[in-house]
Amino acid sequence: MLRRHLKCNQGITMGMVLIIMSVLSILGIATLSLALSAYRLQMSDKRIKSTFYVADSELDQAYGLISIKIKAAISEGNVAVNQEVQTEIETEREDAILNPTTHVAHWLKSDGTVDEGYLTDQLANSPILLNKMQDAYKAYLGDESQSHISESLTTTGNYKQISEASPDPDIISIILGTITNFIGDPSKPMVIPLQYKVIHDAGKGDQEVTQQVSAEFNIQVPPKIIGYQTAVNSIPLQDQPLWRTALASYNNIDLSGPNIKVSGDVFAKGYLPTDPTDLKDLTLFGGISAGKASESTNVTINGNAYSDANVQVNSSNTNLKVTGSGSTGNVFSDNLVLQGSTSHSKIEVGQDAYTRDDIEIKGTAANLLIDGNFNGYSGGEAGHDKSSSIVINSPDINSAGGSSVQVAGNSFLAGTVYVNAGDPGDPDYQTGESVSIDGNYRAYGYLPGKVTYGSYDPVSDKNNNQYTFRKVGDSLMLIDTVNEKDFSVLDKAQHFFNVYQEMASFLSTGYTNPNNHDNSSIIFGGSVLSTGAFIQKGTIQPSDYNIDTFAATQVACQSAVQTNVTDNFGHGQVTANTAGYDLQDRVNTGSLFTERNNILQVSPTFNEVLATSPDHDIWLIGAGFDPTGVPADAITVNAPSSGVFGGLVLTAKNVFIRGKVDFHGSVIAGKDINVTDTYDKNFSADENLVKQIIASNNLNDLFVPPAGTATSLFNFDAGGGVPDPVINPDYLTIKNWKKL
Repeated sequence: MLRRHLKCNQGITMGMVLIIMSVLSILGIATLSLALSAYRLQMSDKRIKSTFYVADSELDQAYGLISIKIKAAISEGNVAVNQEVQTEIETEREDAILNPTTHVAHWLKSDGTVDEGYLTDQLANSPILLNKMQDAYKAYLGDESQSHISESLTTTGNYKQISEASPDPDIISIILGTITNFIGDPSKPMVIPLQYKVIHDAGKGDQEVTQQVSAEFNIQVPPKIIGYQTAVNSIPLQDQPLWRTALASYNNIDLSGPNIKVSGDVFAKGYLPTDPTDLKDLTLFGGISAGKASESTNVTINGNAYSDANVQVNSSNTNLKVTGSGSTGNVFSDNLVLQGSTSHSKIEVGQDAYTRDDIEIKGTAANLLIDGNFNGYSGGEAGHDKSSSIVINSPDINSAGGSSVQVAGNSFLAGTVYVNAGDPGDPDYQTGESVSIDGNYRAYGYLPGKVTYGSYDPVSDKNNNQYTFRKVGDSLMLIDTVNEKDFSVLDKAQHFFNVYQEMASFLSTGYTNPNNHDNSSIIFGGSVLSTGAFIQKGTIQPSDYNIDTFAATQVACQSAVQTNVTDNFGHGQVTANTAGYDLQDRVNTGSLFTERNNILQVSPTFNEVLATSPDHDIWLIGAGFDPTGVPADAITVNAPSSGVFGGLVLTAKNVFIRGKVDFHGSVIAGKDINVTDTYDKNFSADENLVKQIIASNNLNDLFVPPAGTATSLFNFDAGGGVPDPVINPDYLTIKNWKKL
């Protein structure tokens, strides 16, 4: 079949295709344009929101920055409270130190630590402490620190920038006007008007997006103290008597000057001669000595006086007074002496006196008064230098207004007096007297029933008693044996009494007024237990020796000395020549390996001192003393102008104390303590202060407590503390937030 072609239909398909393709292209372009517009709108909205969130987040971060300032301000307030509390504590501690009898405690308990109950009450109710806190708080955020606040809030680098759209949008921080500071009324807040303008430019020619927010930050003054805490540490301490001793020397203590007052115990091992001949000369002994050369001195010890040697007065017009009550006011010594070079001097013991050897009165107008009991507990078993008696060598003992000895309480005289033979190879002569006046030894050259003194004719001895004499010293002839038997101490005591009865005027009795026995120079107010005869109110009394009574009394006395002296200060035996006290018994001197010379000023009038040294002298220097002559290698501690300071001074060497000094605490020396010049001086033991220094400076291992001492916890004040403050939301609020 023949197919026919029509010319009018040629190309229509192509046209239709082109038309369709055009429509599709237009639709595609329109759809793409719409999608792109939607994307652009979405991204723009995202940038707007992101920029807004960045601007708003800057306010949140500004809140954090201001919170840091508020925390610091609270800390400043707490520091101010801490300082005020510490000032009150130190003022009270100082008053307790300086006025122990009148002090009233508020802040501190009896152990020296802070009373938490009183502290809590003050923090809750004290307007002074609240004002201190608020003033410091306001001052920290006030005018001087406003520039720091402004700088902190307007420095972009202080913020952690957050933006999903851009890592670093431009941020402009603006303080809107002036920061309104606190007014006097704490209820009026501090106002910081702040604005953040954030500009976000995505680049690529897109339009930048700007968002602004503003707000007021209101900072309130806290209506109460935010936080305060005390710091109290505990450390185990054993009882250490040295901490209750104002002055402790393991050699001699020499006290001279116008007025020296000690509140607390005084211990001096003292110097004892090693040559037996020198033991007869008490001027060679050391110990606790009041006065020097021609200087007049008044020494008052309100405590106990301990010495393994003498407690003595060395100068004229000098008074040594040991006072106290109960367990204080006692003297424990080898001898109690008023030296022969003195006149118008006095020793007064407020309680009891214990001597291993003698009471010896040598000076003129020399007066000894013991208000309690006298216990001379050595019977001569260990030698005549340990035979307790009362030896009176004063030439004016029989004169009105002259020398005198008075014991108000009971007396125990275990020993008797010896007469010095002079020749070291010749034994001294033991008398039968427990109380002796110089010259009365001649009674032992007199025979009972004879009218002559110092002579004996065996042919004319009608009683046929066989007496023998021996020469004592240069010329004395004294009875040695009777009927070929030793003339015992008890025999001599009876002999002395018999001689007195036969011829009363033959012996000195210290009787100053024949018409008034109470005016006697020798008075015992209580009972007297003695080995030998003794003088009492102008008469001579015989021995009343009873071995059982003596043994019990002697054991009791030695036990008291052991407990009060040996156990506290050394390891020696009370019956030995020297008790063997040594600083190393109580202090690990080998641990003093570093020189310490610390002074912590507590107040304008009081300094706390820690000065220790293993091999240097320490000088305590008060106002008025010229330190020019102080050796260069010495450790010096300078007192404030008031002279008041205290703590712990410890050296294995010497301590020298000069100038105006009022020291509280313990001064401990391995050698001498030397106090001398024209200035008054006060020393006061303060166990709590010393313990505080021992504990806070970790010196516990330095001291060796007496054996068997119990351990107890010592709580010591380690100062106040400021805890990390917690911000109460009420102290910082955001007001008038606006989107600009």
